[in-house]
Amino acid sequence: MIATEALAVSSLDAAPCTNELSPLDPLWQLNPALANPPNTRITLLHAPTGYGKSSLAMHWLSQWQGCCFGIKLDPSDNLLSAFVIHLTQVLNLPTIAAEQELSQASDNAILSVLKAQLQQWQPSQPALLVCDNLHLITEPSIQQLLLFLFDLGLFKLILCSRHAHADWLSHYDLQGELSVVDRHDLQLSMAQVTALTQSVDTNLSTEWQQQTQQALQGWPAPWRMVLRLCGRGVPSDQVDLDEIGANLSDYLVQQTIQPLPPAQQHLLLSLVPFAQFDDALLTALDPQQPHKAWLSKLILEQLFISRTDTGQYQMVPFFRQALNHYLVINDPERLEIANHNACRALLKRQQWHAAAELVKQQHSPMLAIDWLESVGWHCFHLAHYRLLDDVFSLLSTEQKQHHPEIALLYGWWLLEAQKDSGLSNQWVQQLPLPEWDEPQVARFKVLQAETHYQFDLLAEALRYAEQALPLLTLPHDRLSAMFTRAMALLWLGQVDDAAKQLQHLQPLANTEHQHHIALAATLRLANVAQIRGHIQKAQALAEQAHELAQQRQLLSDHLYDAIQRTLVEIYLQQGDLSSAQKALERGEELTHPRGDYWLFPYVTWRLAIALLQGKPTSSLISDLETRLANDFMCRQWRHRARTVLQMCFQWRGEKEKLRQLEQQLSWHKSPKTIPDLQDNLLFGRNRLLAGQVLPHDFSLQAPYWDEIGACQVAAQLRWIEAMTEWNKGNSASLKSVTKTIQAWLEQRYIAEFLLLGEQGLSLWRKLNNDFKDNAKALDSLACWQQLTMQTAKQTSPPVLPPDERLTKKEWQVLQGIGRGYSNEQIAAQMHVALSTIKSHVNHIYSKLDINDRKAAKVIAAKLSRKD
Repeated sequence: MIATEALAVSSLDAAPCTNELSPLDPLWQLNPALANPPNTRITLLHAPTGYGKSSLAMHWLSQWQGCCFGIKLDPSDNLLSAFVIHLTQVLNLPTIAAEQELSQASDNAILSVLKAQLQQWQPSQPALLVCDNLHLITEPSIQQLLLFLFDLGLFKLILCSRHAHADWLSHYDLQGELSVVDRHDLQLSMAQVTALTQSVDTNLSTEWQQQTQQALQGWPAPWRMVLRLCGRGVPSDQVDLDEIGANLSDYLVQQTIQPLPPAQQHLLLSLVPFAQFDDALLTALDPQQPHKAWLSKLILEQLFISRTDTGQYQMVPFFRQALNHYLVINDPERLEIANHNACRALLKRQQWHAAAELVKQQHSPMLAIDWLESVGWHCFHLAHYRLLDDVFSLLSTEQKQHHPEIALLYGWWLLEAQKDSGLSNQWVQQLPLPEWDEPQVARFKVLQAETHYQFDLLAEALRYAEQALPLLTLPHDRLSAMFTRAMALLWLGQVDDAAKQLQHLQPLANTEHQHHIALAATLRLANVAQIRGHIQKAQALAEQAHELAQQRQLLSDHLYDAIQRTLVEIYLQQGDLSSAQKALERGEELTHPRGDYWLFPYVTWRLAIALLQGKPTSSLISDLETRLANDFMCRQWRHRARTVLQMCFQWRGEKEKLRQLEQQLSWHKSPKTIPDLQDNLLFGRNRLLAGQVLPHDFSLQAPYWDEIGACQVAAQLRWIEAMTEWNKGNSASLKSVTKTIQAWLEQRYIAEFLLLGEQGLSLWRKLNNDFKDNAKALDSLACWQQLTMQTAKQTSPPVLPPDERLTKKEWQVLQGIGRGYSNEQIAAQMHVALSTIKSHVNHIYSKLDINDRKAAKVIAAKLSRKD
């Protein structure tokens, strides 16, 4: 059970605890920065064995002015019930329940009772709680308990662990609340070693001095200091390598004598971590040289076998070279261990790619599992999908299924990297879920929910998320499921419910230190504002999310990518090309290394910006059309790409392209989700631009979406209806959407107006008159007109021979013929009688010496290119 050290248990205002400090552990005397614990609410002390973590923590306890407690853990403490029982003993709290009864209670019940007892405390200042050997605890519920204690504000936590990374803390944003003291803070310089050895020489046991006196003879003075230090239990790698190890390689190369006595062999091994393992030393240690075989064997066995867990991982070059240099000894077991330690060494140094290369070279499933468990999730969140693919390929299906965390990671990888919901679902279905506990099964239900959500199976996504929520215990998992549920509700059209859940999720996620999820909720609230037509509110929320992402340094995350995409869209809707360009460049820089799939939205927006600048080149259009042909593109991204292509085809007068695009669109008679309605919106807009008739039930769409809160989408539908009628010559049709137009203009939402092309100037004059008393609307109209002038083609006639010069009106009619418009449509656009258009056509035929409409189209195309 738990071994406890109750340093003060009587009352909250007990006298400072005392601890007899060893004279051999004066780290805080040599380094004043370690004299007192950092001024943060959580301190993580992590370093390999022997660095003095426990001694330093005990020293801090001895200096604490107030109540303080210490718990030293062992492997049997990996149960929440046992942990809580002994925690209450150390804290001198009333017994919660009998051990057997407590072991049968749920985690939530245990934490509730503990919280009730702790809240009775009224400390004058937070108590100091040290948890030593925390690396022995892998149970998530205990890790959650520590954050639970942190949230109460009653404790200042000191966590001692051998792990270089407290992985469970990575889920929490503790900026400003967490300090880390690592091996580099605990290392001693040569000057400190000298001072330390002088102070400890008199404290070394007589027995040890007698055993090593002969071995120390003949060694250089600096090495004698280090060896004395090693003799009292401090590992040699606690000393700064840069100051000590420079000449040790030469010393070892010169050792051509017979095997050293056992005492000297032991001392020599204490110095091995300081050596610079260059080619000369590796050659000197070649086991093919008989007089060196003893030294090679000794170092290899000591480094690769005995010292697996001592944290001596500085010798990465030696590990890498030794694998190829002299481990070809027909000993597969030793080779596997050596590879394993080399991989761990690279991971400790955060050289993930180098470790992955080693894993791939050795084709070792054991190394692959170790790598995935160490940094798999980290690489996934950084979108290193190809790297994960290489490592996954080394494992069989059974090996991936056997480890729940790896199985879960593989499912997410199938979803995000392969963009294949079928494979992801198939993978989840074949997992041995009955062998796993409820929280693990629940996490896979979250994966299923996200899989279905990303591929627009929204009802199924909602069902899986709601099934998972009651079973999840960790805050990160629960909040992820809540977020997926809210997003499914949003795209199912339950906009108000989704908004309420996202607003509830924001403070809850911040309270649980899940700031990443809180930030995602902020961004999605911006999407809600877009759907409702509140474009300025959407911009404020998206910009707030961008600033928070920068503050929290989430600049390599998928979420930052999503923020930039949202900002580009909002800026373009308002005609702010400069801001849109900056957001596009930020997102494109982040996304470019990830591949074509992730670049697709930015290719779309780059074409949109080029269009608004009057430069939509054929290569940009062709590039987007090619990417759009890929089946795995996200539905939301397809909607945006097709909208931009519609604008380009309309601007270029390519009616046939618009008709071809319509073949890719769908019309839903009974739309049930917002993506379905977006399909209908695209379909109706395409009909409007192509001058075709709208579906007969088009007018039935808008009222339904008014009811569910998607006001902006409903307004766009009504706008398309009004513009269709206006094209027919019914100028009164715009009165039905006057309020919508005014609201759009007041918020600088001018995206819909940019579709108008030649009709824009006429509408601009009309709206200018209607809204002459509305300053905001007039300002937006001016912005819109400026963009329209940038994108509109020249309307002045081309240079022709003087006797064949077309009038301005005739040139406009010829342009209409070139774009495939009928005489009736041209008359409606120019607001003149049909007979006038027929007269213009006859004059055009006469001046250009042609007899039919087909010839007029050809000449119109040539003149447009010449112009």
